[in-house]
Amino acid sequence: MKKLFLSLLTIAALAFYGCGGDKPVMEENNVPAGWMALDLTPHGKNITINVPDTSNGPLLIEEMGGAIRISVGKKFMIEVGEGEGNIQMKKDVDIKANDIYKFDAYIVEEPTALIWKWHLEGSEAECKMFCIVKVGEVNYEVKDVDGEIFSEEACKKMLEAAKSIKVKEVKKTEA
Repeated sequence: MKKLFLSLLTIAALAFYGCGGDKPVMEENNVPAGWMALDLTPHGKNITINVPDTSNGPLLIEEMGGAIRISVGKKFMIEVGEGEGNIQMKKDVDIKANDIYKFDAYIVEEPTALIWKWHLEGSEAECKMFCIVKVGEVNYEVKDVDGEIFSEEACKKMLEAAKSIKVKEVKKTEA
């Protein structure tokens, strides 16, 4: 009887948790172990993105003036927003012509993705990430959160997430 009660209690708790309207919607389509699919349609973007699962820290989603900030713990913090998607301008203006940070090297340099190291004078180098993902006719710019310091490993994980963005699939119901 005790096992039945605990089983029913567990089912009830899961059902209660799953019905919360303020919680992010998750999908489980071809998601690697340690990751979860996050549906961003409740935030005005008809896309999904894979993010580290919550064993890495709490999941926070904030709408930031057209962009969506997604954080999982302290090592995964990205912003996803629609943008021009100009990698060359990012390289020439934002990175190499920056008056505050001194460019060191590219770790990843692809036609639609960058990870680079740069530093403040007298400080250790830090890594940054920027990626453009075209979904249909929309360019999404994905970047690490400004003002935070990330390792190369963290930036690679954020880039992996950015590259997972895809159109939110509409599930067909059977008649």
